[in-house]
Amino acid sequence: MYYKSTDPEVIEAHRQYRESIEKVRQVGIEFEALYPGSKAILSGSLVSDIHVFGLYFDPPQDDRIWTKPDRQAAYRQEPRRAVAPGIKGEERKRLEALRKEAYDAYHGSKPNLRASSEDFLAALGTDWSNLLMGGFAYFEHAGAIYIKTPLQLKAEVATESLGSEYDAALRAAKASPC
Repeated sequence: MYYKSTDPEVIEAHRQYRESIEKVRQVGIEFEALYPGSKAILSGSLVSDIHVFGLYFDPPQDDRIWTKPDRQAAYRQEPRRAVAPGIKGEERKRLEALRKEAYDAYHGSKPNLRASSEDFLAALGTDWSNLLMGGFAYFEHAGAIYIKTPLQLKAEVATESLGSEYDAALRAAKASPC
């Protein structure tokens, strides 16, 4: 089903959601600035809060102190909980001091700000648990939110529309410069 909403509550909830995502991006940029050569990795979706997941480094950090880049987690690295095995004596003590310093700094500065879609979805008459089974695609264009979902949304805030209207608005949104 296709929906269109121009309801002020829905538009405002969406605006606040987009603002909160931008705030998460900003704290991610501030976090990566603490670690030269890094890029913040954001994770999340409408179903799970968007947050700073960790850092990607190019080139990778020393894997005796930091975890190896995780291919299954966007090549994220974070300080190890203990120095890599196999290192003995004074070298181990030196690396342990560096590891502890990196671990404390990283976990002390990693942002915990999250962007939640809860209010936006509630304004439409649904929640994240419904999205798990149904799917949900949306975009904003020309003061309206266009939605494609098999879910039943609140009729008071989202009117059913035709797929052709959704497709035309999507093409127009992709063609617009903003």
